[in-house]
Amino acid sequence: MKNKLIILGIGAVVVIGGYTIFSGGSDGALVPAGEHVSLSETAKQSTVTKQVEIPEVPLYPDSVLQKSSESVRDDGVRFVTLTLSTPDSVADVNTWYRGAFKENGWSVSGDKVVGGYVLLKGEKADLEVMMQAARSNNGTGAVITETIKILAE
Repeated sequence: MKNKLIILGIGAVVVIGGYTIFSGGSDGALVPAGEHVSLSETAKQSTVTKQVEIPEVPLYPDSVLQKSSESVRDDGVRFVTLTLSTPDSVADVNTWYRGAFKENGWSVSGDKVVGGYVLLKGEKADLEVMMQAARSNNGTGAVITETIKILAE
């Protein structure tokens, strides 16, 4: 399984699906994989607090990382939660994830509406991803929450 690196802190770097996302607050930029840009060049004020390895998972194109967190249960199962933003509509986000969860060995294992929100679940090997998109607070675009469950090895 390919692992990628997420750095949590004031600024963050995430490498998933061939793109590196730099996030330092509300701004973010996409840099194609292979480009060499260090954290210090893009987030000079950042303080890196923790490094977390996460597997490659579907990540909405051109989204911006807003927040991330990690937890580990007593049985070794890890959870990584990513909060992303995009100017695209919730409907577009849901459609994209439905397609992404049918490619590259992923399968859709859940697609339901709960409380007016679409909850999508994709599975691949020892990974499960729950995705929910909601309209952003300012009414334009969407906020995406991905919770990645990584089964104990």
